[in-house]
Amino acid sequence: MKFNNNLKTNLFFLTLFLFLSILMLWPLPIYMTDRLFSPIDPLLNTWIMAWNVHQIQINPLNLFQANIFFPLANTLAFSEHLFVLSIITMPVILISGNPILGYNFIQLLSFVLSGFTMYLLVYHLTKNRIAGFIAGIIFAFHPYRFRQIGHIQNIAIFMTPLCFLYLHKLIKKPNYKYMFLFTLFFVLQSLSCGYMGVFLSFSVVIAVLYYLLFTPKRNTFLLMKKLMISVILSALIIALFLYPYLQVKKEFSFKRSLEDNIRISANIIGYTTISRFNKNVFYHRISRKIRYILFQTERDKLRPIGRSLFPGVITIFLVLSGFFVPPFLTHISKKKNKLNKKKYLQIAEKVNNCLVLFSFLLIVFIIISGGITLNILGHKFSITHLTNPVYFFILFFILKLILWRYRLANCPEDKNQFFINRNFYLLLGILTFILSFGPRIYFITKDFGNGPYMLFYKSLFIFEGIRVPERFGIIVMFSLSILAGYGMVKILNVIKNKWKIILCLLISGLLIYEFICIPLQSTQISREPKEIYKWLASDNEQYGILEYPFDTQQKNKYYMYWSIFHWKRIANGSTGYNPPLFNQLKSLAHEEKSFPNQKFIQYMKSHIPVKYLILHLGSLSEDEKKEILENAATFPDDLKLVKIFNENDYVFEVKYSGEK
Repeated sequence: MKFNNNLKTNLFFLTLFLFLSILMLWPLPIYMTDRLFSPIDPLLNTWIMAWNVHQIQINPLNLFQANIFFPLANTLAFSEHLFVLSIITMPVILISGNPILGYNFIQLLSFVLSGFTMYLLVYHLTKNRIAGFIAGIIFAFHPYRFRQIGHIQNIAIFMTPLCFLYLHKLIKKPNYKYMFLFTLFFVLQSLSCGYMGVFLSFSVVIAVLYYLLFTPKRNTFLLMKKLMISVILSALIIALFLYPYLQVKKEFSFKRSLEDNIRISANIIGYTTISRFNKNVFYHRISRKIRYILFQTERDKLRPIGRSLFPGVITIFLVLSGFFVPPFLTHISKKKNKLNKKKYLQIAEKVNNCLVLFSFLLIVFIIISGGITLNILGHKFSITHLTNPVYFFILFFILKLILWRYRLANCPEDKNQFFINRNFYLLLGILTFILSFGPRIYFITKDFGNGPYMLFYKSLFIFEGIRVPERFGIIVMFSLSILAGYGMVKILNVIKNKWKIILCLLISGLLIYEFICIPLQSTQISREPKEIYKWLASDNEQYGILEYPFDTQQKNKYYMYWSIFHWKRIANGSTGYNPPLFNQLKSLAHEEKSFPNQKFIQYMKSHIPVKYLILHLGSLSEDEKKEILENAATFPDDLKLVKIFNENDYVFEVKYSGEK
């Protein structure tokens, strides 16, 4: 009976998150077959999932040998592989034959399950369904989610709450069932998004180190044994997908530069502003004014652009409520004398609290004033960078947790666990908040020196592949969602039962009003391929083609999308990394202000041995079109016109004197 009641309740909340997701994404849910949020990254991810579904059926061992950037190998590793998301959408794509529907399906599902899995996690931690529901709304629909809506890998993070759910269960009761489920969701999340694989690994390491302080000694050995097995299994599975990325890194000496990291890191202003896609009149206007006032004269490319990471006023209120509306106040006051027996621990904790406060105030002072200079006995001491104060703050905060662990040793386990779990997510939120600022910490436009992120960048090779440190903000919002759930519990503990449902409706309504940004923009994507692509599809021979013009990423992403209908290998592409071969080709195409030219043709024939050069001239003027065709006619030994489609698409066969 209890199982059935839990199942019915969970289905109710799952349905509720489905309706909320449809509302928050409106009108995209009614245009799932032929519209995407934008024709840039969503189109790229649609091609990736379609390629995975196609390749899994015919040759899964060569999954990474994608049909772009011909003739290079492992080209799927130039971007996220989205393997798990492709498996989830595979039935939809195969049944409908529509990869756009598959993409929109996983997008809608990501919002639904992100809210629902967060609800499950917070309910497990607090035993309060209302708190879980509120936390689920925040996690599923906070403003940064809509800032990332074009990147399906960054919104499909619904396995993260489940990973932590079973990590908590594994810590409490180390057995193979929870170990397997924790490992499963960790691997699934890591194979859904590379960024989340890094962020989740960092978060789990912090969690294990933290909870080792609070796990009963009788469970420590069993826990470490299960975790080691989990690490080995996870590493073996993830290594299969990581190997092609390491090959690409080695072949192209691939490494994200510090300049890229700094430019796309968080700025404190990003945590006070919302996305331009959010139509909330109040926040939208304030955000625009803040950005205009602070950045109207700043054009430094190395300054972090500080994009939208604002968690919302209601979220901040709920998080603060978790620390300033204390439950169990009576219980703790009864134990006060017992906890005060060890005076030396009290003194150490007070001293450490002063050091934490001092280091925090020092950081704030440096941010506001730009630094501090002292003259002591004729010696000048100056602190103008945040690096050392931040390190000291983290050190004293960790020491505070250790002292706090001993202070609560005599509390009953259930009350103790409430504070232990809450403070872990506070610690995780603080650490990832600092890391989101990237290699150098900026306040508006002022540089305060290296941050802790720089240490990871220089010591862990996996951080060299991260382009956007700002995305640590995903874990910040994950932590804030849980802390908001704890805040909701504390508020519910001090009000009467008859007001609880009303309060839940009020807060959920305010959150929806804060976060809603409908109607979302969308772009219609044709499902009917042009005649030239039908002609290519009718030829069973496998060969390479190059499509022109290829000067913008949008055009190249469309070529990738249209390749779904013929699966020929194309020399075009536009991903998170564009190889030098293609960049050189684009440069030569217009080097002599004419196309095609001799240098372009020679380079194409020697480096990119395609069978056909396809010219799409429909978007050009008649004069431009005439000039290109006349230029092509001057190379009869290299190019032979074989097909014309709709007087706009011209197919030239590339002629080779010997072997390609």
